[in-house]
Amino acid sequence: MISPLVGAIAAENCVILKLSEQAPFTFQVVANLVHSTFDIMSLL
Repeated sequence: MISPLVGAIAAENCVILKLSEQAPFTFQVVANLVHSTFDIMSLL
């Protein structure tokens, strides 16, 4: 899940994540990773 995301961002592509509602822990881990890695203004 993360490897294609990294490649798309590295190629300066727009990325939209849609995580399963049945995996709330995975959602929280990815959300924490994104918020700790990227500036919030770059996500808008």
